[in-house]
Amino acid sequence: KGHQPYWTQILAYGKERYRFYNPVWQNNGHIDALKKKLRSNPDVPFYSVIVFYGNCILKNVSCIPPETFLAYPGDVPQIVEHILQYNPNAHYGSKMEVLRILKEAANNGQDPKIQFRHILNVANTTNPPI
Repeated sequence: KGHQPYWTQILAYGKERYRFYNPVWQNNGHIDALKKKLRSNPDVPFYSVIVFYGNCILKNVSCIPPETFLAYPGDVPQIVEHILQYNPNAHYGSKMEVLRILKEAANNGQDPKIQFRHILNVANTTNPPI
């Protein structure tokens, strides 16, 4: 499933099905955008952690890239511990610059105008007009 552009959410005991863009690919797009912003700090490591909320059950998930984590909220502390344990400490230029860019990205996620534009961009990217 990890290699497919769309995943399927099944609700109402199989009566309702919704397609959604592959969250691994979507998160990789977010990471690529952050890397572009952090060009002056190329040694900043990135780890893909995708958290699924609610009572969802992940089924038939395969072909997930290495160092990509699909998780439920309770799994996050163990994933962070794993990342810290098995990866070297990062050495990069300006910590303040990295924090500024990450805070800006987090704030963008709260801005309704930016959210709307992002949704349109994702829709146009994943479902281009015919």
